[in-house]
Amino acid sequence: AAWLDRLADELANVTPIEIGTVVREVAATLERIAAAIRLVAAVTVVSGFLVLAAALQAARSRHLQQTVLFKILGAPRMQILRMLVSEQLLLALFAGITGTAVGGAAAFAIVHLVLGLPWTLPVAAPAGVAGATILLALVVSAASVWRLLGRSAANALRSL
Repeated sequence: AAWLDRLADELANVTPIEIGTVVREVAATLERIAAAIRLVAAVTVVSGFLVLAAALQAARSRHLQQTVLFKILGAPRMQILRMLVSEQLLLALFAGITGTAVGGAAAFAIVHLVLGLPWTLPVAAPAGVAGATILLALVVSAASVWRLLGRSAANALRSL
């Protein structure tokens, strides 16, 4: 403070400004914005997982019909399991790739075009989300199909 007073006395046409406080305020504001963005991203990821789980559960009745048909036609359990889980794997791959592409494009638009900051595509986070999506789809579909395979074709036909 004394140095700023002396500077103001010697150079009357120069207005000294202490920018340390301004920098700390800007940094704190940016941290709050980053925390809000992380929260929105987490909510988006969780809601995406829930939507995927709901879609897999909704496909259950169709899987029941297919399973009964394949059992009546004499397909082995493992072949039916592989076929239905492969379908869900492709669905999960598509969801993971689409989500990563749309999320990356939105991040680029916000960071680079709106904020004017340099942007690079992080690899670990999108790969982790896509991997978790695929794992969730495989677990849910395998559990659902395995339960369906345990039912007899006659009982399943009666419930349709």
